[in-house]
Amino acid sequence: MAAADRGTLLHELFRHVRWIEDGAPDAAAIESALAATARMTGGPMTAGRRAEAVDAFQRALEHEAIRHRLSTAAYDDLEHDELLVWRERPIQIIVDDQVLNGRFDRVVIGRLDGRTVWADIVDYKSDRVGDDGGAVLLERYGPQLRGYVDAFARLHAIEPGQVTARLLCTGPGLDLQLPRP
Repeated sequence: MAAADRGTLLHELFRHVRWIEDGAPDAAAIESALAATARMTGGPMTAGRRAEAVDAFQRALEHEAIRHRLSTAAYDDLEHDELLVWRERPIQIIVDDQVLNGRFDRVVIGRLDGRTVWADIVDYKSDRVGDDGGAVLLERYGPQLRGYVDAFARLHAIEPGQVTARLLCTGPGLDLQLPRP
């Protein structure tokens, strides 16, 4: 399976997970993700490619770190009276005289008394993680994540320090938070 097709399908499958407590996507949601991926990549996948990608997604959901990050319990220690979840939300904003076009894979937003008080940006990665435990990936994707933090903070009129960002590495099941500057 081409890496781009596999990544696209994994993102589409994760889009169907609001909270892990609600359960994994059912057969209809998986078919919906496969159809969306076919539209985005220009054609349907072979049965073997489909099975491999769906298996990779199901294995990812077995990792405790991934299950935890997709749960409401991951945010119990942060003050809020409401949690919102954005999944595969496009963004376009000007940051430092540059147009930032992208897509938030997942953003959990903590609200208190009707206003945003914090956010956690989750970026799914199916990249291979080396012996460094993900340090190279954080270095590679750090500028992208910092751009997302700045963009979200500007959109919601909160301080960038109120926004965390992380890579959720689906293969090894790692949850890697971007260090704050």
